[in-house]
Amino acid sequence: MTQSRMGSKIEVVGYLKADFEGQYEEKMTEFGKDIIKIILDKGLLGLIGLILGYYISRLLERYRANKSYELFVWQQKVDACQRVAKIMTEHYDSAIDIYNELLKMPAEQAEQMTIKDLKFYTEIKDKHNLVRDEIRRLIPLLPPEIQGASTMLMNQLNRIIKRKPGDSIKEMPNKEQLLDALAEFYRSCTVVISKGPSK
Repeated sequence: MTQSRMGSKIEVVGYLKADFEGQYEEKMTEFGKDIIKIILDKGLLGLIGLILGYYISRLLERYRANKSYELFVWQQKVDACQRVAKIMTEHYDSAIDIYNELLKMPAEQAEQMTIKDLKFYTEIKDKHNLVRDEIRRLIPLLPPEIQGASTMLMNQLNRIIKRKPGDSIKEMPNKEQLLDALAEFYRSCTVVISKGPSK
């Protein structure tokens, strides 16, 4: 009886052990599946986050690059405006000197006189050519408003500097016209600079 009891005990224990191992394996299989699901879920979320972060990073880099480029272009325009303003102011002063010399002379003498007869003609003429060349070089950097205003001012100054023998003083611009052209030039420079680097 001991052997049969022992045999049945072993069978029961073996059965329980097999049943426990089956349940354990079944539970471990479900747990392992859950672990794999969790790892895949977290991995997929991490991958989505990584891709989204990379995309946002690229967008921010592109935005910064565009803003940096806009700022660079605006700074170039401001520098060009400042250089042209300085050049035009000096050129305007020279033209006013010629204008004042012509106004000091009696009308009949001034009408017969050419700019060549003035002692500083060569200097002014060379400066005029340099100014024209410098402005032509800077034109691509200047906005259209400043291009128009600088052309208007240069045309007024040309009427003084490129005066021909026999030209009447009445054909020259008066000081008010010159000041209006200079004021329009400065106004257009101020407008462009105050707009800032936005599109």
